[in-house]
Amino acid sequence: MEPDFNAAQFLALKRAEQVRMCRQLAAEAEKLATSGDEETRASFADIAKHWAHLADEIARSDRR
Repeated sequence: MEPDFNAAQFLALKRAEQVRMCRQLAAEAEKLATSGDEETRASFADIAKHWAHLADEIARSDRR
């Protein structure tokens, strides 16, 4: 199965769309963190945190 995330396509998106995608990916990772097994829960929570942080950074840079 090929991943849906494509860096070139992501960079071609408008900033607001990049923020939306990051927030969606954060939400998906959070679902995995809450429903996953003990071995992967913390890693998925960390991924969710980083996607949310990236969304915040992109949104902040778009306001400058």
